[in-house]
Amino acid sequence: MSLGSKALYKLEKILTNKRVLGDVERLSSRYQTSTLEAFHSVILRFTPKSVVFPFIGMLCRLYLAAMHFNENAGRTQARTTSGVLRYRLHFPKAKKGGHTVKSVKSPPTYCYVYNLIAAVFDDIVPNPQPYLEEFKKIPIPGDLSSEFYRPPLTEAVAAYRSRFSQEQP
Repeated sequence: MSLGSKALYKLEKILTNKRVLGDVERLSSRYQTSTLEAFHSVILRFTPKSVVFPFIGMLCRLYLAAMHFNENAGRTQARTTSGVLRYRLHFPKAKKGGHTVKSVKSPPTYCYVYNLIAAVFDDIVPNPQPYLEEFKKIPIPGDLSSEFYRPPLTEAVAAYRSRFSQEQP
């Protein structure tokens, strides 16, 4: 394409279109949320919503989830013993019997656990006092239900009875 040609003009018109520029902007890794969704998936494995944990227990589990995700975020694709990249077939419902090919990642590592255990036994067990003091400084919020007004039982029962004892027309 030469400068000032009709083909270059058409290409420039297409590439500078507002919609195309917006689409290209969304292709940027800044707007891709797959990594964030993967992190949320790891959080849900460490802190399932169906189980209630105390605040400190939840905080510790979130820290563990972050350590696990950070260590395993850049896993490479697994290879066979002969060095060939591994793939697997995936049959999503949306494809109605069709398949997609997905790469198989290398197994996750858990080296952060060894580092954490070493830190506990090397630093905390010999002298736990500074850690206990920092631990006590963590502000623990109250239960969400403690923010609401709790009426006396007699008042609640009276309101319940008056609500359901009204005659229906």
